[in-house]
Amino acid sequence: MKIINCPENLYKNLLEHLKENKIQFNIDEDFDSWGMVPMPLGYRERAIPVYNEENITVKTLEPIDFIISKLRRGADIDINDAEKIVSRNNITEKAIRERVSKIEFIKTEETFWFKQRLEMFINEKIKLKQGLSQKTEPKLKPESQSSKPDALTESLQNKREIKFRR
Repeated sequence: MKIINCPENLYKNLLEHLKENKIQFNIDEDFDSWGMVPMPLGYRERAIPVYNEENITVKTLEPIDFIISKLRRGADIDINDAEKIVSRNNITEKAIRERVSKIEFIKTEETFWFKQRLEMFINEKIKLKQGLSQKTEPKLKPESQSSKPDALTESLQNKREIKFRR
């Protein structure tokens, strides 16, 4: 299966350039399938073209979608990248929450951890930098409306802890 519709030599040169410059990449049209937490609806339409020549178009995610993609993975380097994007683009908590509302979540352990990372990122990276109160906007609604966590949530909370470097 050919992933990019371009001349073979252009494809090989692109791959060689990325490898030689130690640029991490994954060439695939189905970016959304890389993780268990879906991307927000419409992310493909919001993607920004950065290079366009004949048969090849290279796009990057729109900044808020980029932040969400980084929180999906959640490694320290991803959190740092997301924080830089917030600062450079003056992205607000409200804008991130509005975009997250476009995600069609499925009930999985990954969804639970994504939501935990999201709340920690907003509280530790956005609110503290912007000097906002912790109570400005409501947190994501839990899967069940009950105040007592369900068995899955409770076992996951006891299983591991998420930390960010400060």
